[in-house]
Amino acid sequence: SADLDDKTKLIKILEEIGDKIVICKIHYDFYQDDNSELKNKLIDLSIEKNFLLMEDRKFVDISYTVEKQYRRYSKWIDLITVMGNVNSEVVTKLSGVVLIGNMSNNNYDYIDNVKEIMNKYPERLAGIVTQYRINGLINMTPGIHTEILKTDDQKYRSPSSVDTDIIIVGRGIYNSENYIKSVEMYI
Repeated sequence: SADLDDKTKLIKILEEIGDKIVICKIHYDFYQDDNSELKNKLIDLSIEKNFLLMEDRKFVDISYTVEKQYRRYSKWIDLITVMGNVNSEVVTKLSGVVLIGNMSNNNYDYIDNVKEIMNKYPERLAGIVTQYRINGLINMTPGIHTEILKTDDQKYRSPSSVDTDIIIVGRGIYNSENYIKSVEMYI
């Protein structure tokens, strides 16, 4: 989870640990990238280091609007997040959808709607962000840290307390003094 404000640090970290990750989750709108230099570097690194790029957009609008918003990412992002409470029609306008079933900072749970979308349009879905295993999709769990703690509204869990396919680690790596050593702790 590369929720960094500093694009230079983002690139440096990916150059050094990109071959140790499966997906790099970004918020592209964090960055000024008028000349597409960052975008092109992210694409190059994802190919060189063999990881996917996921835009954590969390789309949650009508399909007409989401389709227009998605244009900015459709040619270069592998995966895109969509809130699990959307109308199922929204996912027909996208590809590589990762539905947000629930997150690590609240109590809402959209799993019932996610399952409906999953049954209706399985070919559009790549996975689900969830705190617990949901059969039928790749399960990804955010809020993972080597220490169980709470920072603002973020509740962290240890990797051993999660039964999903992919753990999503952000600050536990990029805020570390030695992120190369830190990433090894999660492998």
